[in-house]
Formats: sequence, C-alpha cells, structure tokens
Amino acid sequence: MNRLQFAKGLRGLMAALVVLGLAACGEDKQGPNSVALTEQNAPAIGSLAVGLVETSLEGLTIDAFDFSDFGGVSLAAGRLITPAPHLSLSSFALDGCPSFSPDPPIDTDQDGVPDNALFTFDPQFCTTTDQTGTGVITGSVRVSDPVSAAIGFDLDINALRFAFTSASSSETLTLSMDGTRSLRGSSSLLTLDEDFSLGVEAGGQSVDLDAAHSVSFTAETPASIVFDGPLPNGTLDLSGNFQVVAPDGFFSLVLNTPVPLTYDASCGFEGDVVAGVLRAAASSQQGAAAVEVTLNGCGVQPTVVFIGSTT
Repeated sequence: MNRLQFAKGLRGLMAALVVLGLAACGEDKQGPNSVALTEQNAPAIGSLAVGLVETSLEGLTIDAFDFSDFGGVSLAAGRLITPAPHLSLSSFALDGCPSFSPDPPIDTDQDGVPDNALFTFDPQFCTTTDQTGTGVITGSVRVSDPVSAAIGFDLDINALRFAFTSASSSETLTLSMDGTRSLRGSSSLLTLDEDFSLGVEAGGQSVDLDAAHSVSFTAETPASIVFDGPLPNGTLDLSGNFQVVAPDGFFSLVLNTPVPLTYDASCGFEGDVVAGVLRAAASSQQGAAAVEVTLNGCGVQPTVVFIGSTT
C-alpha cells in the first residue's frame, strides 16, 4: 500500500448533502432552527439516507480506504451543484502525497490493512494546478489493524480537507471530513460503527453532516465473506442518527431499516441494495414526521414516501 484511498460513495453522499442543505436554506427561518420534514424536502432526505448506506457498504470492504472520489462535488456561480470528475482526489498522483509512517507500512497478516500507519497530506506535496484551478489536500488518516478480529480495521480521520480554487472564478470549494470508522467481523457477519462529520463550503455557504450509526451485514451463504474481495449476497441492518446543519436551519433525524436491506452482489458493476426499507424520522418545532425509502430492485429508482405526523 503506497497510497491511501477512501470511500468512492462519498461523492454521492456529498452531492445529496448539498441538495438537502440548500433545501434547509430555503426555509423561512431566522437562525439555526429545526427544519420540519415535508413532501418538498423528502426526496433530498431520502437521497441522503441512501448515500449513507452506499458509503457504509464500501466501509465493509477494503474499499474503505479508497479516497478517489472524495472531491466529487462541483461549484457554479457560488452555488454547490452536482459531482465533477475533475475534482477527484485520484488526480493527485504526486510523490510524497500522502507520506506514510512507517515507510513502507507494515502489514503483518497481509490482509491489506496496515498494523498501524499514519498517512499525512502535506500541502507542500499535495498541491496541484491545472487549467481548471488549484487543489490542495491537508490533514491525516491513521489506519490500524485490530488483532482481536479475523476481519477488521480502525480508521481515524483527522482534519482531512480538500480545497479547490477555480481558475475562472476564483471561487473556493472546501470539502472536509473528520471522524472514526471501526469494522469487526468474520467470514459470515460484519459490524461497522461510524461516527464522522462531513462539510461542504462554497460561495459563503456551508453545509455540514454529523452521522453516528452502526451497520451489520449478514452473508446469505455462511463463510462467504472475503475482506479483500467483493461483498457476497446478504442483508444489511442500519441504525443511528444524523444531523444536517445549514446556515438557516438544521435537520436532525433517526435512521433505521424496518425491513432489512437486501444486497445483491450481481447488481450493476459492484453490487447494490435491491430491496428493503430505509426510514428517517425527525421531530421539529412543527411536529414529528418520517420519510421511508423502499428499494425496488436492481437499477430501479427507489420509492420515497413522506409520512405526515407520526405522533
């Protein structure tokens, strides 16, 4: 392992976070008030919930160390918009970015997870400029391999930042991430605990996500999980909390899976969830409500349903 990478699913999660943050900004609020769930913002909340699941799916495999799409959110006229491939961190093929200690990382059991390695992004080595603008990565990530688990890792993300300044507009987009991830498991069952924050800032606006949840994955066929390979068919249960904070308001939600999610390894190029129900519930000054996302099959758009007062 000579470069550090991290969850490709963060690109979609960042894009959903931006949409939901702008929805919060659209509310007629004064100060950081709780924003009610409505039929209008339900699709954005559903997208964010699905994005959290997709990011967690990658956390169950060696793809947990894939940083290639962390920078996948674009900037236009001071507004945050959809993913943009030219902002991908995979373009940072620079010597010394990141540096790692020890060098080379030690992987005693040869499972792809370093025993204990610190990856550091130094702006001296992690700055690149092309016709689109200048990008800089800073921060560090520590990866360690727990000796107590057949399959597992501990990930400590410390002030990881990606700042991109557009050459055409001089606008700066900043993506940030802090937090932890811990995986424990066997060849039949995996448990992932995540507690992290994501931030997007551009054009004087900022949107932040704080998420703390647990995911369990049970293989359909016992003893079929191989950590350095793709996930087999199985089911996912997820429970926890997330909060989105925008300048004029915030969403605070509880997420669970009243019907466990079915993961199909043959769906698409890398597998995906194809059945089950995600539920995001919230209480605000306007009352309690929920959004339910039903997965409808491989390649089929999920159904998002707004549920009115749940009190």
